[in-house]
Amino acid sequence: MTIKSVCEANGIKITDRRKISMGGGSKRSKSKVTHIARHHSGVNVDQTMEILEGFWKNTHSWTTGGYHVVIHFDGSVDWNYDYDVISNGVGDHNSYIFNISVLGNGKFTAEQERSFAIICNEVQRELNIPTNKVLGHKEFKGHESNACPGIDMKIVRAALNKTIENKNEDKESGETTVAKLGKETMKCINHLTIYTKPTRDSKVLKTKAKDSSMLIEGYVYGEAVYGHNIWWYKVEGGFAFSGDFVPEIDQLYLDKSNNS
Repeated sequence: MTIKSVCEANGIKITDRRKISMGGGSKRSKSKVTHIARHHSGVNVDQTMEILEGFWKNTHSWTTGGYHVVIHFDGSVDWNYDYDVISNGVGDHNSYIFNISVLGNGKFTAEQERSFAIICNEVQRELNIPTNKVLGHKEFKGHESNACPGIDMKIVRAALNKTIENKNEDKESGETTVAKLGKETMKCINHLTIYTKPTRDSKVLKTKAKDSSMLIEGYVYGEAVYGHNIWWYKVEGGFAFSGDFVPEIDQLYLDKSNNS
């Protein structure tokens, strides 16, 4: 399948801009693409490609745009460049990267995450790219201080390992397949409700006090909460919305900063 056909097969609106996108003259062999980079736009605005291209031309003086694929708030997709085009996503690394941007700034819709997973899985399949080579912008050497992509890539990679086929099997069987994360302790930032399933319509299993520390066992797709997030953690025999957690190391840093 192609990016266009896999989108159409999954009901995702896609605009094929490959013949009209700016530039695209820098080429590489398709076989040279070994990594996928996830980006965000850094602003909570659903920008058009005309706005993005104007920014790249006028601010950066680029001749080719930043991303092969752009995903809008409603999950619709702009397909800008083929695999063999070198785009401008990650400085000094673009020769081997396929760049995907999820528009927004740290909060992304359920529709965006679904489109990202479907497209990324297709690019992985087509180019034989393992999930451990799907990286956030700031995970590339020399870009560690960058805020992009505004999301925990460990969770993103865990989601990618839970294939579309598994999700369909879950719906048919009524079971929930948990994508494993490395054992990680996190702290809840609010009073926490743990449910029997990754949806607030399911039975409440237990509640936890604010600032409780818990071992995260895994990750699943679940109900979108606040319209932005569909990730739920497997914790203490149930499921809790991932947006109610922060890594303990981050909380320690915040505590230290607030007391300084």
